[in-house]
Amino acid sequence: MMNLTNISNKVLTYRQLNQLTIAQMSERTGLSTALISQIERNLANPTLSVLETLAKTLGMSLSELLAEDVDEESLVLRVSEREKNYYTELDKKSFFHILTPEPMKSNIRLALVHVEPFSETLNGDFFSHKIDEIVFILSGTITTIYEYSQIELYPGDTLRIPANKKHRYTNQSAEPVEMITIKSNRNF
Repeated sequence: MMNLTNISNKVLTYRQLNQLTIAQMSERTGLSTALISQIERNLANPTLSVLETLAKTLGMSLSELLAEDVDEESLVLRVSEREKNYYTELDKKSFFHILTPEPMKSNIRLALVHVEPFSETLNGDFFSHKIDEIVFILSGTITTIYEYSQIELYPGDTLRIPANKKHRYTNQSAEPVEMITIKSNRNF
């Protein structure tokens, strides 16, 4: 028997928000009042056709109807909960904070990267990701170094780094740099 608590809650919430009686919900769906009542009380094990009818009535896909509810507090990552991650243990001048709450199980990872003046990420080594990365410069001037070229980036600039492109960042100025990086896959 499947876990129907989320379905029960969605049907009941829909009915209450639309100020419908069980009889009116029955008319709207074509399902019996007894079945709707049982679904709302988590006592029924509806068939696929009943679930499809409910999804259509509620204005959602079947997968949305069957999806687990998300604890909304788990969607928030408080600034006090962020961990500081260093690129290397030897050099504490460049670090990043993951900004994406992990329980989201999202396909996107957002990070806030900080690079101190006259320092660089990875001390001469290069990053290489299996997916594209987007970089947005918040403050400071940073140089993205590829194997054979480099690009200077300023506040407000955005850069797309193609998959498998070896790169690193260097801050050659007297001001710290902060930038946002975005990757679109969970295989970081």
